[in-house]
Amino acid sequence: TDHAEAFRSDDGAVKPFDEVREEVRRQLVEERLRRQLTTLGLNLQEDLESRLRAALVYPILLVVIGLACLGFFLGMVVPRMAGLFTQLGGALPWPTRMLIGLSDVIAHHWGWMLAGIAAGIIAIRMLARLPAAILLAQALLMRLPIARDILQARQVGRFTRTLQLLLQSGLPVFQAMDVARPTMNNVILE
Repeated sequence: TDHAEAFRSDDGAVKPFDEVREEVRRQLVEERLRRQLTTLGLNLQEDLESRLRAALVYPILLVVIGLACLGFFLGMVVPRMAGLFTQLGGALPWPTRMLIGLSDVIAHHWGWMLAGIAAGIIAIRMLARLPAAILLAQALLMRLPIARDILQARQVGRFTRTLQLLLQSGLPVFQAMDVARPTMNNVILE
């Protein structure tokens, strides 16, 4: 009915059965290939995202361990060394005095510092829900060269895959773009 022209030749005559069968087989193969390529594209995106997350785990772990070691050093080791320096007497250089002062703050107020860090995390999570804060964060990320490239590739890839699927399903271009636009979760690129 809608696809009856596929069974007619260029001059309008009905195609022989073998040609019709070959046309149907070709269309089925094209559709299967289209679905497989779409699935492959989605799998590649998921693989890339999981590899990116896995690649970020190690640096984040190093930062956390480094900060924990620094906190231990400033909270436990430096105060003991400061006692040794005061027993020896003499004037200490200003970087050493600054390090001892920082160590005293950490040793005596570590509970308040942890509470401040927790409050900061909660505040950042609450701010992350505000549209103005989202726009600011995305604008800052788009100024970083490597982050900008990764974000743009990810957003454009997501948009074009969705647009491709919508266009293949027969949706007009402008409607397909309106439907595909919300798949980009970057306000600046949207």
